[in-house]
Amino acid sequence: MSSPFSIFRKYAKELTVALIGLSMFAFIVLDMLRPEQLPVVIGALLGAILFFFVGKASGRRVIYTGVGMLAGAILGAQFTGFATPEAPVTIQDKPMDQVELNKLLEQRNMANQFIGQAQYQSMGEQALQMQGGGFRFGFGLEPRQDVVLGSVLRDIGTDLRVAVTDQVIGDFINEITQEKMTTKVYQETLDQMNVTGPAVYEAIRSELKAMLAYKLHIRHLNPTPADYWETFRRTQIQQELQVIPIATSNFIPEVNNDPTDTEIEEYFERFKDRLPGELTASSPGFRVPRKVNLEYLMADRTTLQDELAAKVEVADEEIEAFYEENKETYRNINAFPAESEDTAAPSGPEMTAPETNSTPAETEEPAESESPEPESTEPEATPEEAPAEEKPAEEKPTEKPAPEESATETEATPEPTPEATEEPQSSLLQSSSSALASVQDEAGSASDTAPAEAAAPAEEEEKPAAEEKPATEEAEAASETPAEETPVEETATEEVVTEEVEEFRPLDEDLRAEIREQLVNQKINKLMYEQLEVGLGKMQGLAETYREKSLEMQEKIQKENKDLTRDELNTRLQAELKPVRQEMTAALKKIAEETGLVYRSTGLVDIRQLSTPEEEAEFDPALEIGNSTRAASPDQTFSPNSDPVWYTVFQPQSDLKYVPFHTSGVFLDNNHYAYWKTEDVATHVPPLEGDVRKAVIAAIINDRAKGPALKRAQEVAEKIRNNDGKIAESITDMTVTGEEGSEKLNFIRIEPFSWLVEVSTRGQQSFAPQTQVQLNSNIEGLEAVGEEFMQLTFDGMEVGDVKVVPNSGGEIFYVVKVVSREPSEEAQMTTLYSSFTDSLNRSLRLQQFLGPSQYARSILEENQEVRQKYIQAIFDNYGVKFSQLN
Repeated sequence: MSSPFSIFRKYAKELTVALIGLSMFAFIVLDMLRPEQLPVVIGALLGAILFFFVGKASGRRVIYTGVGMLAGAILGAQFTGFATPEAPVTIQDKPMDQVELNKLLEQRNMANQFIGQAQYQSMGEQALQMQGGGFRFGFGLEPRQDVVLGSVLRDIGTDLRVAVTDQVIGDFINEITQEKMTTKVYQETLDQMNVTGPAVYEAIRSELKAMLAYKLHIRHLNPTPADYWETFRRTQIQQELQVIPIATSNFIPEVNNDPTDTEIEEYFERFKDRLPGELTASSPGFRVPRKVNLEYLMADRTTLQDELAAKVEVADEEIEAFYEENKETYRNINAFPAESEDTAAPSGPEMTAPETNSTPAETEEPAESESPEPESTEPEATPEEAPAEEKPAEEKPTEKPAPEESATETEATPEPTPEATEEPQSSLLQSSSSALASVQDEAGSASDTAPAEAAAPAEEEEKPAAEEKPATEEAEAASETPAEETPVEETATEEVVTEEVEEFRPLDEDLRAEIREQLVNQKINKLMYEQLEVGLGKMQGLAETYREKSLEMQEKIQKENKDLTRDELNTRLQAELKPVRQEMTAALKKIAEETGLVYRSTGLVDIRQLSTPEEEAEFDPALEIGNSTRAASPDQTFSPNSDPVWYTVFQPQSDLKYVPFHTSGVFLDNNHYAYWKTEDVATHVPPLEGDVRKAVIAAIINDRAKGPALKRAQEVAEKIRNNDGKIAESITDMTVTGEEGSEKLNFIRIEPFSWLVEVSTRGQQSFAPQTQVQLNSNIEGLEAVGEEFMQLTFDGMEVGDVKVVPNSGGEIFYVVKVVSREPSEEAQMTTLYSSFTDSLNRSLRLQQFLGPSQYARSILEENQEVRQKYIQAIFDNYGVKFSQLN
């Protein structure tokens, strides 16, 4: 019996050649092929081999091999659909494969890496940190979506004829490096990246084209001066109201409280895809928002302060060394000099409306015609005021009136001078120069008296002498006056000349105490950082264990059911890993005990709960980690400018679990945290049962009660209008529902309030707390009022008007009367506008150090949601769809 391997021995040479050829083909050709091309190639190879042996006996191996290759390729083409992976992105029904997507990501990374390296090499790390980090291309989306948006925007840029030349790229690099990029730095950056200059230029060209197209395409969303003025106006104008609240809950007994199943289902269908409060603060919505659970270890500053402070010692040598290293910080900066051109800026109106707004015209005229200071210091001369002013002008025109005229001139001229020279963009200031003068006269009077004390005594003593002389008409007064003037003037000038200010603050006991406290805080912060790093290291070991078990469980589930979608797989995986998560929690608590840290869990919370600032009443101390940012190492001067935790964990595609991160508060005296995400529940529509069904029924009944409540409020408002707006007289003996025995109507006086308010919040940088402008939602006597209420009362009503205005959710209908509004007159608004231009100019000068003003941030925040919707509209218009499997 022949061996089964005899055929291999018989055709050993041919098979050896075929094997070598297939190996070369596999390593060279197949690596270059896409997955969808493999069935065609494999079919052609198999067909060729099969027909080769079939045609060998006939002596036509070449012809048979060619026919077999063609037949195999045709047959393999029928299976390309099974081998073609789902495209990660499709644009206008055209797939963008992973290779092309990776090229876009590499291009973005190359451009950003070059820009980052160039800025670092040219400016240094500290300068970058002071300006909030380096420049990066991008539009604030998840990386895959971001580069696809850039690709679409480049096509839009082509349609808009956007051209980016080499000169534009060079100017851009010079701008972001503050013109510190040298040829040497440029070449060193290229060498470090191991890339060529043309490749970097092409990457930057593509990103710049997308960025310019983006700015051109959404230019109507950029804030205008009118937007800034509107925001400022809403913080300054205040109005006083009288309101009569009529709650819809009082009318629930009057409506049907038993909706049918059909009504319940229809109502649920209407609002099942909306989040609670999505339309207004109290609008119905039954969709459950995305929620996450964070577990974390905390180095509690309050608990560890005394323990760590006992371990810290600060020597005098350290204080002196710190003083010398940071001496520029303690340089004495003189207050604004009396004769400086910048005097008007600090003494001018602040962001809040000055009290002088009520009478701008009256304060302006007296400031130019007569000086108020001599009047206030000469009450005795009032009976003879007129002759005292006339006689010196007639008898001694060269001696006495001359100083008075020069004094009034010097007092008058500085007023317009700062306005004329302070800001180059003075078109707005010039249009309202009279208003600015009236504000600055009064606001600056207090500051003018302090630096001008040297001249004031001379005038006070000089003028009484001038008045006594014409009254007594004695020649001795002329000799007395110079005798009194000369020493006063000399002492005044001596004080100004001899007064010297040290260049730096001396290292006295007070300054030593300040530096000691700062060094103690730095050392405590370092100890806390190191203590938390120990806990973080142990968490990383646990994270690796979880990752291994998670992969094992995932493979097991996929083997059992290969048709599961990604969401179904995640659901199954979460259920199967529940015991593992419980073990992780127990292990984390044990680490907390070993390291002296505190264990906490946020529970399932949505983005609104996790991002609530500490200043708000709804703030939960257990969620304070939400506003922390990536922790800076102890040797860093400034905190890193990174996103807060709440933003990071709620990013799209950010579903990594049990990956630890180290964060801290924005100030040195804040806590440190090591956290990881344990659960991430996607937004979903709950079933119509249990508490959800009860919530739907309650919402239906509440909506039904709004009709009679609104009708009653309109009846009350009509009666008040017919009675000339006299609320107290109109509602005597009136009840809320109109029925006898129910609660009587009562009006509430609302103290003056503004549309928007300024709120101080902690900034991203430890040295720069920020002031934000937000809706004034904390008004005593008003509940849940929003933009609609403010819009109707401030812009839709005049003083004395009476209207019905609902709160955000319509639970309360307010009968509103506008009692007063300040400022409202044209002159007052002119003064307010001058205050706005002054404030805006000063904020523009400081924004490079403190960032955008609160008004700019408010407008940018309002536009952020609009921009996101606009980006989504671009995706929709161009048919951009992302695969859920990538």
